[in-house]
Amino acid sequence: MGGTAEFAISGFTGGVGNTGETGVTGTGFTFQGMSGGQHIIFREIVYTSGAGVLGATFEAGPIFGPTGASGGTGATGATGATGATGATGAGVTGATGATGATGATGATGVGELGPAGAVGFMYQENKSVTDAQTTIGAINATPSGITANFQYIGGNTFSRSNYESIIRGAGEYIYLLGASGNTGHRIYRANTDVVISEFGVAPTQATRISGLTEISTSDTNFPTAGAYVSVLVVPAGLTGPTGAGFTGATLDDGNLKLRPILGGTGALGATLDLGRVVGPTGSITGHTGNYLFVDQINGTSGSTALHYDFDGRGGTGLAKLDLYREKIFNIGTNSQLSPNITINAHNGPIQRVNLTSLDPAGTSDVTFNLNAASWNTGQGVTVIIEHNISDGSSIADGTDRVANWIDGNTSLTTRYSAAPTLRVGRETLIYVVGYASSDAPGQEPTTYYITSQTFGPLS
Repeated sequence: MGGTAEFAISGFTGGVGNTGETGVTGTGFTFQGMSGGQHIIFREIVYTSGAGVLGATFEAGPIFGPTGASGGTGATGATGATGATGATGAGVTGATGATGATGATGATGVGELGPAGAVGFMYQENKSVTDAQTTIGAINATPSGITANFQYIGGNTFSRSNYESIIRGAGEYIYLLGASGNTGHRIYRANTDVVISEFGVAPTQATRISGLTEISTSDTNFPTAGAYVSVLVVPAGLTGPTGAGFTGATLDDGNLKLRPILGGTGALGATLDLGRVVGPTGSITGHTGNYLFVDQINGTSGSTALHYDFDGRGGTGLAKLDLYREKIFNIGTNSQLSPNITINAHNGPIQRVNLTSLDPAGTSDVTFNLNAASWNTGQGVTVIIEHNISDGSSIADGTDRVANWIDGNTSLTTRYSAAPTLRVGRETLIYVVGYASSDAPGQEPTTYYITSQTFGPLS
């Protein structure tokens, strides 16, 4: 066989022929899917009787190649209809588990001791007595007493009668002690002058305990306003038995006698004669108004100023005064134009006054008064009256009378021997004696007798 030569023959393209009849489906393969991401599943297409029929399945792979580009997102399909609710499945309740074992008991904890509770009844201090009387659970404490409301904070009542049953003025002690964080104290003693009174109407009724004696306090302002205190009343102890001693001491003809008191029973024993007792002579003194002096200041003592004269009439010893004098009481200087003179018998039996401002024309009034409360019946007082008028040339009526005498004792009965006069250059002595029909000690005079006399140089 010879060689083959190839060469191109070009000519004109002929016209397009008519479409031929459709051919029958040929035998081949069609894609069915992927398996495991690397195997391709094919189905055979078998042409039979003019139609393509799927035949046997073939798996090719694994096949490797570059990843193809992502395809475009397809359109969202329509939402399918909601399916019917399925029937509830039958449940099976599980069995209860077994109880676990009990844990071991923990160790006992160590606690702390709490603060001591309040003693007695609890109150809250209120510095206003009025508020304390109308506020349940309030108290007002002062150095001389306390006011506590009828109902205390615990809810129970404690009234005046309750207090009186335990506070009898026999020396009971009342303690106010700080409570609920408040500290301090005030302690009273209830003596015989304690007074328990009540205010208001329940439930805002208050009890006042006054006349208490403050024994001790931690602070003068305790308790402060709003602070809580507890009140504790401690009754007085029982009276102890009578102690042994002596009583009934007497002097019998100079002998000292007394009787013993037996301890415990208080019974009197037999009289004891202790014999003659001689002591120093006591001083002789008297009450104000007895007017006994031995010198310028001191009262009479056991000197010869006063002794007994046992030769008195009827054998009765009489007091005898030797070397005796009276102290002159100086009423003082009176500088009023119309002065008042008041005589107090307690100032002594001789008194003196100096009138320094009488009117030279003789128009002054001198008013004479007696202090009746100071006088006893039988008591006498001499009053020396001095004055400033020594020249009578200015006296209007031409006499030597330098003042008018006025009796100021309108509520007393006075009797004068004559109207006392104050004269130029002379002193006047007034003597007053109080009188009553009874001479009993301390008897007030019913009448005062008054006499007067003037004294001056002998002319």
